[in-house]
Amino acid sequence: MPAFRDLTGQTRGRLTVLRRIGRSKCGKTVWLCCCVCSRETEVLTGNLESGSTVSCGCWMREQRVAVNVKHGHAIKSKPSSSWRSWNSMVQRTTNPKARGHKHYFDAGVKADPRWLGEHGFENFLADLGERPEGTTLGRFGDVGNYEPGNVAWQTRKEQTAEQKTKRQLAFLAA
Repeated sequence: MPAFRDLTGQTRGRLTVLRRIGRSKCGKTVWLCCCVCSRETEVLTGNLESGSTVSCGCWMREQRVAVNVKHGHAIKSKPSSSWRSWNSMVQRTTNPKARGHKHYFDAGVKADPRWLGEHGFENFLADLGERPEGTTLGRFGDVGNYEPGNVAWQTRKEQTAEQKTKRQLAFLAA
Protein backbone atom coordinates (compact mmCIF):
# COMPACT_ATOMS: atom_id res chain seq x y z
CA MET A 1 0.00 0.00 0.00
CA PRO A 2 1.50 3.36 -1.02
CA ALA A 3 2.36 5.88 1.69
CA PHE A 4 -0.17 8.63 2.35
CA ARG A 5 0.81 11.90 0.67
CA ASP A 6 -0.44 15.06 2.31
CA LEU A 7 -1.40 17.55 -0.39
CA THR A 8 -2.50 20.27 2.05
CA GLY A 9 -1.29 23.69 0.93
CA GLN A 10 -0.31 22.55 -2.56
CA THR A 11 -1.61 24.41 -5.60
CA ARG A 12 -2.75 22.51 -8.69
CA GLY A 13 -3.99 24.67 -11.54
CA ARG A 14 -6.36 27.20 -9.97
CA LEU A 15 -6.94 25.06 -6.87
CA THR A 16 -5.25 25.25 -3.48
CA VAL A 17 -5.70 22.16 -1.33
CA LEU A 18 -7.18 23.12 2.05
CA ARG A 19 -7.49 19.74 3.76
CA ARG A 20 -8.30 16.06 3.40
CA ILE A 21 -12.00 15.49 4.01
CA GLY A 22 -12.27 11.72 3.78
CA ARG A 23 -12.78 9.01 1.21
CA SER A 24 -15.13 8.58 -1.72
CA LYS A 25 -17.56 5.65 -1.97
CA CYS A 26 -14.88 3.69 -3.83
CA GLY A 27 -12.26 4.43 -1.16
CA LYS A 28 -10.28 7.19 -2.86
CA THR A 29 -9.01 10.18 -0.89
CA VAL A 30 -11.07 13.37 -1.28
CA TRP A 31 -9.63 16.85 -0.73
CA LEU A 32 -11.37 20.16 -0.07
CA CYS A 33 -9.87 22.77 -2.35
CA CYS A 34 -10.32 26.50 -2.76
CA CYS A 35 -10.35 27.87 -6.29
CA VAL A 36 -8.91 31.27 -7.24
CA CYS A 37 -12.50 32.41 -7.78
CA SER A 38 -13.08 31.73 -4.02
CA ARG A 39 -15.40 28.75 -4.53
CA GLU A 40 -14.66 25.55 -2.66
CA THR A 41 -14.82 22.16 -4.34
CA GLU A 42 -14.09 18.53 -3.48
CA VAL A 43 -11.52 16.74 -5.63
CA LEU A 44 -10.06 13.21 -5.72
CA THR A 45 -6.29 12.82 -5.32
CA GLY A 46 -5.93 11.27 -8.78
CA ASN A 47 -7.72 14.19 -10.44
CA LEU A 48 -5.47 16.70 -8.70
CA GLU A 49 -2.29 14.82 -9.56
CA SER A 50 -3.19 14.11 -13.18
CA GLY A 51 -4.33 17.67 -13.82
CA SER A 52 -7.76 16.56 -15.00
CA THR A 53 -9.34 18.88 -12.43
CA VAL A 54 -7.75 22.34 -12.43
CA SER A 55 -10.57 24.52 -11.09
CA CYS A 56 -14.03 24.42 -9.56
CA GLY A 57 -15.41 24.61 -13.09
CA CYS A 58 -14.84 28.34 -13.56
CA TRP A 59 -12.00 27.82 -16.04
CA MET A 60 -14.20 25.76 -18.40
CA ARG A 61 -17.01 28.31 -18.14
CA GLU A 62 -14.57 31.10 -19.00
CA GLN A 63 -13.28 29.16 -22.00
CA ARG A 64 -16.78 28.58 -23.34
CA VAL A 65 -17.63 32.26 -22.99
CA ALA A 66 -14.34 33.30 -24.63
CA VAL A 67 -14.92 30.97 -27.58
CA ASN A 68 -18.51 32.12 -27.98
CA VAL A 69 -17.50 35.78 -27.88
CA LYS A 70 -14.87 35.22 -30.59
CA HIS A 71 -17.08 33.73 -33.28
CA GLY A 72 -20.56 33.12 -31.86
CA HIS A 73 -20.64 29.40 -32.65
CA ALA A 74 -19.77 27.59 -29.41
CA ILE A 75 -22.77 28.65 -27.39
CA LYS A 76 -22.82 26.67 -24.13
CA SER A 77 -26.33 25.27 -24.45
CA LYS A 78 -26.25 24.45 -28.18
CA PRO A 79 -23.05 24.79 -30.21
CA SER A 80 -23.54 25.35 -33.95
CA SER A 81 -23.34 22.38 -36.30
CA SER A 82 -20.24 23.92 -37.93
CA TRP A 83 -18.49 24.14 -34.57
CA ARG A 84 -19.51 20.59 -33.58
CA SER A 85 -18.11 19.22 -36.86
CA TRP A 86 -14.86 21.14 -36.42
CA ASN A 87 -14.53 20.02 -32.80
CA SER A 88 -15.17 16.37 -33.73
CA MET A 89 -12.49 16.58 -36.44
CA VAL A 90 -10.00 18.06 -33.95
CA GLN A 91 -10.77 15.33 -31.41
CA ARG A 92 -10.49 12.51 -33.98
CA THR A 93 -7.10 13.74 -35.19
CA THR A 94 -5.45 14.86 -31.94
CA ASN A 95 -6.93 12.78 -29.11
CA PRO A 96 -5.83 9.13 -28.81
CA LYS A 97 -8.84 8.51 -26.52
CA ALA A 98 -11.43 9.90 -28.95
CA ARG A 99 -14.16 7.66 -30.31
CA GLY A 100 -12.97 6.02 -33.53
CA HIS A 101 -9.33 6.97 -32.85
CA LYS A 102 -8.05 3.87 -34.64
CA HIS A 103 -9.41 5.17 -37.97
CA TYR A 104 -8.00 8.68 -37.54
CA PHE A 105 -5.40 9.38 -34.82
CA ASP A 106 -3.87 5.88 -34.86
CA ALA A 107 -3.94 5.84 -38.68
CA GLY A 108 -1.95 9.09 -38.81
CA VAL A 109 -4.76 11.28 -40.15
CA LYS A 110 -4.00 14.90 -39.28
CA ALA A 111 -5.84 18.21 -39.34
CA ASP A 112 -4.42 21.23 -41.12
CA PRO A 113 -2.32 23.13 -38.53
CA ARG A 114 -4.24 26.33 -39.38
CA TRP A 115 -7.41 24.60 -38.16
CA LEU A 116 -5.94 23.93 -34.72
CA GLY A 117 -5.13 26.21 -31.83
CA GLU A 118 -6.39 29.62 -30.83
CA HIS A 119 -7.81 30.73 -34.21
CA GLY A 120 -8.34 27.23 -35.61
CA PHE A 121 -12.11 27.37 -35.82
CA GLU A 122 -12.11 30.81 -37.44
CA ASN A 123 -9.64 29.58 -40.10
CA PHE A 124 -11.68 26.42 -40.66
CA LEU A 125 -14.85 28.49 -41.08
CA ALA A 126 -13.10 30.88 -43.50
CA ASP A 127 -11.94 27.92 -45.62
CA LEU A 128 -15.16 25.86 -45.65
CA GLY A 129 -17.97 28.24 -44.72
CA GLU A 130 -20.99 27.34 -42.63
CA ARG A 131 -22.11 23.71 -42.56
CA PRO A 132 -25.22 23.34 -44.72
CA GLU A 133 -28.12 21.42 -43.22
CA GLY A 134 -28.04 17.70 -44.00
CA THR A 135 -24.26 17.53 -44.40
CA THR A 136 -21.22 16.51 -42.37
CA LEU A 137 -17.50 16.98 -42.85
CA GLY A 138 -16.01 14.44 -45.22
CA ARG A 139 -12.65 13.77 -46.89
CA PHE A 140 -12.45 13.09 -50.62
CA GLY A 141 -11.99 9.38 -51.22
CA ASP A 142 -12.19 9.08 -47.41
CA VAL A 143 -8.37 9.29 -47.44
CA GLY A 144 -5.70 11.83 -46.58
CA ASN A 145 -5.68 14.58 -44.03
CA TYR A 146 -8.31 17.11 -43.07
CA GLU A 147 -7.04 20.08 -45.07
CA PRO A 148 -8.27 22.59 -47.64
CA GLY A 149 -8.84 20.87 -50.97
CA ASN A 150 -9.38 17.44 -49.39
CA VAL A 151 -12.56 18.09 -47.39
CA ALA A 152 -16.05 19.34 -48.04
CA TRP A 153 -19.48 19.44 -46.49
CA GLN A 154 -20.96 16.19 -47.80
CA THR A 155 -24.37 14.55 -47.65
CA ARG A 156 -24.69 11.00 -46.30
CA LYS A 157 -24.99 9.76 -49.91
CA GLU A 158 -21.78 11.56 -50.92
CA GLN A 159 -19.91 10.18 -47.91
CA THR A 160 -21.06 6.64 -48.69
CA ALA A 161 -19.79 7.09 -52.27
CA GLU A 162 -16.43 8.37 -50.94
CA GLN A 163 -16.10 5.30 -48.68
CA LYS A 164 -16.89 3.04 -51.64
CA THR A 165 -14.19 4.78 -53.69
CA LYS A 166 -11.70 4.17 -50.86
CA ARG A 167 -12.56 0.45 -50.77
CA GLN A 168 -12.20 0.19 -54.55
CA LEU A 169 -8.81 1.91 -54.49
CA ALA A 170 -7.64 -0.43 -51.72
CA PHE A 171 -8.83 -3.44 -53.74
CA LEU A 172 -6.96 -2.26 -56.87
CA ALA A 173 -3.78 -1.59 -54.88
CA ALA A 174 -3.79 -5.12 -53.36
